[in-house]
Amino acid sequence: MDAAWKSFTDRVVGEWDGVCATFDADGEARELPEYYVPQAYRDWDVQLYDWQSQCSMNSTETSGLSCVSRRMMPTVGCEADAIAFTEEVPEDLISGNSNAFFTAQGHATQSPGDIMADPKAFDCKAEHILTLGNDRRIRMVHLLKKMGSERQWRVQGVEVHVEKKDSEYHGRRELQGCGGGMDPFAKTAAQSIDEVAATFATGRTTASGFSLDAAADVVTEQTGADWDFNAFVARAGEGLTVIGLPKQTWTGFSCGPAADGRVCLRILCGALAEDGRSMVVASQVSMDGVLTEAELADVALTSSS
Repeated sequence: MDAAWKSFTDRVVGEWDGVCATFDADGEARELPEYYVPQAYRDWDVQLYDWQSQCSMNSTETSGLSCVSRRMMPTVGCEADAIAFTEEVPEDLISGNSNAFFTAQGHATQSPGDIMADPKAFDCKAEHILTLGNDRRIRMVHLLKKMGSERQWRVQGVEVHVEKKDSEYHGRRELQGCGGGMDPFAKTAAQSIDEVAATFATGRTTASGFSLDAAADVVTEQTGADWDFNAFVARAGEGLTVIGLPKQTWTGFSCGPAADGRVCLRILCGALAEDGRSMVVASQVSMDGVLTEAELADVALTSSS
């Protein structure tokens, strides 16, 4: 087995408890769909924005990654284990194709796939794993949908999954009551993009990671190289919308037709560590859903001015 792949799967395979919330393209938290919310909450005019979640992630025989996400149905009061939940169709992530890029540190980014292959498709998603250490991580999922009279692909919103590892993989089908000890976060303070840029400009900032040029089939490693937040954003191109999100996370994205008519999707995302002086960043560029460029890096403020 490839050493980088084994190191990656050692960090991401397992049972992950978490809390997740969905934000619109402006960074505003979305309420849970009404049909999932008990009548008692509606009677009390209580708005719900967070799901308790659970993710079962396992490596596959085809050198890929299988992911099953579950969300606990909202209940009134703190329920026991094995309560009702929704379960998404199993996904193949990092499936050994050209639409995914990962590192031995447990970070990954995956494009939507060939979104032009099925003209009847009206939604898809791009997913990113940002591993923070201490068995904690952020999964960020950008939701794309064909919108408007011209049926153009647009980023409709982004899911943020805050997760901690509970155990090794065993295909668990139940969730722990009361969020497994994790608090809801959708309506907490959002990360300030200006503060991120300012913090990582107060001294020498370095990055260690990898970048991918899929067209040239080249992967470049950087170790302790000087890094600049604004330059990282600028590399993604013009027209990027950058927004701060809760739990010290942020993202930027743009989606529209390229000069040759293909659908060009550009995504940046990042998650700060608790110390606020280091973070994990990911970026991707895809054309018609096929990954063309990617970058994954651990960034740290190594010295102050």
